[in-house]
Amino acid sequence: MGAKKTQLFALLLLVTLFHIFLGLDMVSGQCLDDQKSLLLQLKNSLKFNSTLSTKLVSWNQSTDCCTWKGVTCNLSSNTGYVIALDISSESIYGRLLNTTSNSLSGLQYLDSLNLAYNNFNASQFPVGISSLTNLTYLNLSTAGFSGNFPSSIANLTQLVYLDFWANNFSGIISSTNFQNLVNLKYMDLGSNLLSGTIPSSLFALPSLRKLFLSYNRFHGSLPNFTNTHFSQLETLYASWNNLSGSVPISLFDLRNFSRLTLSHNKLSGEFHLQNLYRLSNLTYFNLSFNNLSVDLRHDNSSRFLPPALRELKLASCRLQQFPDLRYLPSLITLDLAENQLSGEIPNWIWNVGNGGFRYLNLSVNQLEKLQEPYVIHNLSSIDLRSNQLRGEVPIPLKNVYFLDYSNNFFSSIPTNFNLTSAIFFSVSSNRLNGTIPVSVCSGTNLKLLDLSNNYLIGNIPSCLFELSETLGVLKLGSNRFTGNLSQNFPIWKAMKDGRKDVNILGFESLRFGGSRKTYQDAVTISIKGKQLELVKILNIFTSIDISNNHFEGNIPHTIGELKSLKSLNLSHNALSGSIPKFFGTLKLLETLDLSMNKLTGKIPVELGDISFLAFLDLSDNQLSGRIPTATQIQTFPEASFKGNKELCGPPLHINCSGIPVMRAAYDDGNPGDSIKWEFIGPEIGFVIGLGVVILPLIFYKGWRSSYYERVDHILFKHGLFLKNFGPINLQFKPFHIVMLYAFFVKREHSVYKLKRVKISANMRTQYEEVCNNILFDKGLDQHAVPSVCPSLVKVAYQSSIPPFSDDGVKTIPF
Repeated sequence: MGAKKTQLFALLLLVTLFHIFLGLDMVSGQCLDDQKSLLLQLKNSLKFNSTLSTKLVSWNQSTDCCTWKGVTCNLSSNTGYVIALDISSESIYGRLLNTTSNSLSGLQYLDSLNLAYNNFNASQFPVGISSLTNLTYLNLSTAGFSGNFPSSIANLTQLVYLDFWANNFSGIISSTNFQNLVNLKYMDLGSNLLSGTIPSSLFALPSLRKLFLSYNRFHGSLPNFTNTHFSQLETLYASWNNLSGSVPISLFDLRNFSRLTLSHNKLSGEFHLQNLYRLSNLTYFNLSFNNLSVDLRHDNSSRFLPPALRELKLASCRLQQFPDLRYLPSLITLDLAENQLSGEIPNWIWNVGNGGFRYLNLSVNQLEKLQEPYVIHNLSSIDLRSNQLRGEVPIPLKNVYFLDYSNNFFSSIPTNFNLTSAIFFSVSSNRLNGTIPVSVCSGTNLKLLDLSNNYLIGNIPSCLFELSETLGVLKLGSNRFTGNLSQNFPIWKAMKDGRKDVNILGFESLRFGGSRKTYQDAVTISIKGKQLELVKILNIFTSIDISNNHFEGNIPHTIGELKSLKSLNLSHNALSGSIPKFFGTLKLLETLDLSMNKLTGKIPVELGDISFLAFLDLSDNQLSGRIPTATQIQTFPEASFKGNKELCGPPLHINCSGIPVMRAAYDDGNPGDSIKWEFIGPEIGFVIGLGVVILPLIFYKGWRSSYYERVDHILFKHGLFLKNFGPINLQFKPFHIVMLYAFFVKREHSVYKLKRVKISANMRTQYEEVCNNILFDKGLDQHAVPSVCPSLVKVAYQSSIPPFSDDGVKTIPF
């Protein structure tokens, strides 16, 4: 009996498990045919790179669409409807077709749609999306859409998340676009072309917590905020617009704010910093770069800022003194650049934040010294550039990544300077003197080292060559260094590999506001003959600038190993020898300046192999021979080669036989402001030669009479006169008109005047004969009008008027 129960139990268990597995199989295979058809239709309407695609490329008719990557079905209710579609980052390109919009609109059960990070090539907002009324999540960020902001977004009343970041949507946004979106919590419209004023209804949305409007064209004043006690808004980014007017005091009634930025607008008036204390949850505040003044006055309480504040940015706010920040235990970032701060940097500033202070920017002020005593604790980034600081360069204790002390009056670098963690160190444009201290060599992780525009002397210390593992930008220009450059010149590994992903200046280890960003700042690079300020440093930028020194010797052969090098400036030294052929192997080189040295020999034709070379300057050396032809070398201006006395060939105006080529009056200026004598000269010669012949005939009657009697005799003798000059209404060039004027007008009709020349019967007969020939050529039969020519000649003789008009156009007076 027990055995039977056991068998029965096992059978029931087997049946149960069978149904469970069967049910699971049925659920996993419940992709509805119409849903699959719509998805395949969507795929076929899109253009995408199949080698980069990871989702669309795997969709096919033979598999269950609910298992496709990027597709989610509603399996919990066994319906098989597609409820989520994610085809972001699929390398989609090209404009959307109507079939695409129709396919999307057919997926009526979608509650999540992600088309981000594609390139829809300025397509309009897909109309089909407006009918997906179940959507709670819509992401079109960085997808290449354009056109007016879609008002139909108002139909999507269930939306919780809306992201249109980095498209080209334009036009205005109105209150009606959002008033029904009562569930919306997150909205990002940043980095578009939206204009008009910001509607106040945005701030009245009951569920909205995060709002991003930066990088648009919004203008006008910020709205006054009402019903603020209902607002859930925590984050507002409205920077980089054209907002004007004052900061409304009602803004600070939105008590839930944790992050607020209004930087880079045209806000004006006076802002009381004490208003921030009303925002007890505020962690990030940025009011930089407006037209307003920040008032630091507050009541007797020293704690007038919210204690949770972590980042405070008040650059270009006309501050004349430091705000008291000693009681901000969480402060990480402080930016007071481009204000009117002067005098001392208070020593308490290095100790704010209870040890968590990391980023300090006091650049572009009038600060003169650091208050003693001071100890720089824990800072990762210090920017003190463009002040009036003097004495020794301040020494941070450790872990500093970014140090910019450029454009001050510092005179020396301490011998105990610690740069172990630094990746960026600039002390350019100071008054540093003496030799490079060995302490600089502690920067074994440096990616940029800038000691340019100082008074440093001596040789480059050998320990500096040990930085070659990471160093990507080296600037030693405009000092007084000496030595033989060809000896011990290192091969910098960061410049050698030729890889396009070399991270030379990407300070991604620095974290700003909890997000990873590449540090953006300015460094001046001497290239293309100018001091160029690189506001945004590229990750792969590699540069060597040792110009304006006293280096000697040949160009180091190790430079030929620097395959990632993009800019090389060795100008204004005393380098000798020839230009090495290895430059042709530096395929990424964009600028090369070897001017003002003592280089000799010929220009190697290999320079023409550098396809990216955009600037070349070989001027003021001792180069000789022909400039290589049939290469891009000849596309550079003459100024790139001037000052080499034995150099010849284009673009120089000296050919290689030693004969100077006639040159234009301009060099590199505006050719429209100069005369091209090589073209004008022959014309002047022609006019002078013509004048020698014509002018005597015009002004001397004796010569004129004798000349024309002789010419008339020759012409009439050969029967050419009327044949060559008689056709009706011929048009003449200026030269011909001058000739006719002299021939027919100024001659005073000499051969026709009876008083001065007796016309023989033979000549009269010749006139009539030629006249008849002309009439015949014109289609007139002289027999039909037998008296025309005799009468014409007779009238001409009697009236002393030639059978030609005086306006230079030959006509027959019929």
